[in-house]
Amino acid sequence: MQCIEPDACFDHIPAGNRTGLRPIPRRRARHRAANNAFIKSLPFSDRADFDDAKRGFIATLPDGVIAGPGGRPAFDTKPYAFLQKDEVPATVNPSLWRQAQLNAVNGLFKVTERVYQVRGLDIANMTIIEASAG
Repeated sequence: MQCIEPDACFDHIPAGNRTGLRPIPRRRARHRAANNAFIKSLPFSDRADFDDAKRGFIATLPDGVIAGPGGRPAFDTKPYAFLQKDEVPATVNPSLWRQAQLNAVNGLFKVTERVYQVRGLDIANMTIIEASAG
């Protein structure tokens, strides 16, 4: 089976990042209708989660890249730039899109006095506790 609209199967992924992806058959209008109904069932206009995710933000990597061996990036945030769009593609569950957007918030954050976290720059978080001796 083919996508109903082949070019739109991966409309949420930038064209340069689609290499090797094959369209998965759409669940037609039923899939879109389910996602549309779902987005209306939850308070997606409430942006408090995003405020919480950004609380304590100090800084992030200017280019969004963690260098790896041989000059190749170990991690790069650029492929996730498509998540900055507020409009949820019809092919994606709205709740999963929102969660991905929250996970994409990255950098160094102050959690509380002497406690910091590095988040969103890989699959893991790192917590740093500042001790009295350094």
